[in-house]
Amino acid sequence: MNFKYKGVSSRHNKLKDFLLSAQEKFSNDINNNELNILVICIGGLGDMDSWEGYFYGNNGILSEDPFLEHNNFDKVDGIILTNLYHRHYQFIEHNEISDHWSFNRSFNILHMNKFSKYKNKDQKLPSIFIDSFPNLSHQLKNYKTPKQYSDLSDILFRVSWFVKEILEPKNDIRFYDESKE
Repeated sequence: MNFKYKGVSSRHNKLKDFLLSAQEKFSNDINNNELNILVICIGGLGDMDSWEGYFYGNNGILSEDPFLEHNNFDKVDGIILTNLYHRHYQFIEHNEISDHWSFNRSFNILHMNKFSKYKNKDQKLPSIFIDSFPNLSHQLKNYKTPKQYSDLSDILFRVSWFVKEILEPKNDIRFYDESKE
């Protein structure tokens, strides 16, 4: 297994562990009608931005030059990042959100792994999955961040900007205010 240690944080190590564990558990048999999806439950809005960077930032796992070689997680067709953990952590103290345990009210993003070895699967499957699982993948993908920022900050703060500019004005509250803690 090739693992690059340049600039790797403890969360990168968690991501690496999650990917390697999923790789072990997913079948070697290719079923063209199934997707192998890893679900990662994380904390608040800042965590969501950080984890997006672990996917697409410098040496991001889904970038061309990842910190962990693609063949180490090529059975993983996609990864769902969700704030479900954030929603139920200390949920009694946070009444500004409801349905703490519901994927329907969580902030969920599906990241397809273009390096999956199962590229011959039915190409409609990701779209069918995205349309059937509650997520904001399409909306986030189409969201244009403020132009005055660099490409790197587009990756690092994209989710925060999306939440502040698109969801909050509609009173679509998916994160509680962590500054009150």
